[in-house]
Amino acid sequence: MKNTLFLILFLTFTYSQSNSQWIQLNTGNGFNIFDFSFPNAQSGYICGYGGLFKKTTTGGANWIDLSFPTTQHDLNAVYFFNVNTGLLASTNDTIYRTTNGTQNWSNRIPVGFHVLDFHFLDSLNGYASGNNRFARTTNGGLNWTVSTIQSSGQIYFININTGWTVSYPGAGSSSILKTTDGGTTWQTQYTTTNFRIIYDVFFVNENTGYTSGYRHSILKTTNGGVNWVSQLDEASAQGLYSIYFINENTGWTVGDYYSSTNTSTYYTTNGGTNWVNTNGIATGGRLNRVKINNSPVGYIAGQNQRIYRTTNTGGLTDIKIAGGIIPGEYKLFQNYPNPFNPVTKIGFNLPENSNVKLSVYNINGKLVDQPVNQNLDAGKYELSWNAEKLSSGVYFYRIETGKFTDTKRLLFVK
Repeated sequence: MKNTLFLILFLTFTYSQSNSQWIQLNTGNGFNIFDFSFPNAQSGYICGYGGLFKKTTTGGANWIDLSFPTTQHDLNAVYFFNVNTGLLASTNDTIYRTTNGTQNWSNRIPVGFHVLDFHFLDSLNGYASGNNRFARTTNGGLNWTVSTIQSSGQIYFININTGWTVSYPGAGSSSILKTTDGGTTWQTQYTTTNFRIIYDVFFVNENTGYTSGYRHSILKTTNGGVNWVSQLDEASAQGLYSIYFINENTGWTVGDYYSSTNTSTYYTTNGGTNWVNTNGIATGGRLNRVKINNSPVGYIAGQNQRIYRTTNTGGLTDIKIAGGIIPGEYKLFQNYPNPFNPVTKIGFNLPENSNVKLSVYNINGKLVDQPVNQNLDAGKYELSWNAEKLSSGVYFYRIETGKFTDTKRLLFVK
């Protein structure tokens, strides 16, 4: 992808950046990052080995090193609902809760086990798991109900009742467990063998899900976990520790560096039919976590406090945040230039977080491309759309959210 500078014409200020994929941030050298949480594209937290805990309000450009009172313990998991309210899990079997952006931790909740993973559906309902324990909260983490399950710690819920986790029965095997009653009971769906240990699980919807694990193995299901199909397997590789998808087709996985493929990260744009080495990530070392939950802004983090940031979903889309101002209303802008050959820019405003579809149709009403189909944070966006594979002519582009639709005309001239 070419490194070009773009200028957003409809902002009240000038904003430019290179058309980057993954840029390494300067957090300093130090302990490994185990987890991170970014409640918005600029504000975020990292945690890890030896009490590592840092905060940024500049999208990772600068970091505040926050001393934590239990530095003899690891900090395994972090989740922030917004810039003020969040949770932090320590290996002293305690969940810490802040409501003022870490000025202090007003609640210290003993849960009796090392929490390794948080998963929240909203500001009240969430789950925590680790070391063969499972906990559920219905009040934003103030109180937790703890039960025993055979879980390794990674967990994913698609709704308040339906979720998956992974366990290690032993003898080089790993199992996928599913619940349909909010974690009260769990059923084993699938068991791996020959040391293909599963480390993470992610579901796009109730049917489509993925796991990543040892030997760079990736599994996929399209029927809610009843059947699983292997998509990637490198017998001499080590682990893939995290997997994340923004829709059914587009996702990333990260883990240990493997010299034969010269990568520690892969991505797919076709639902895992092909997994491609990710560009822009330095080789070597272990990467523990990938998240694109402020799409198109996302992060990858891991060993030696390395963390990478993308503003265009890892270079897989040409949609970019056009600035930090939240617009007051939905709007679809006229593309420019128009006529164009072969690239044009399409801008749109979102006053709130939305599931966005941006589709392009020919003059007969046939869908010819859908460059955007994902959840986006509130903000101003600009998409670079390339029509080089199409014939000259009149086309129409249409934006659809849950609350807004609009259509405009564009002209492609070769």
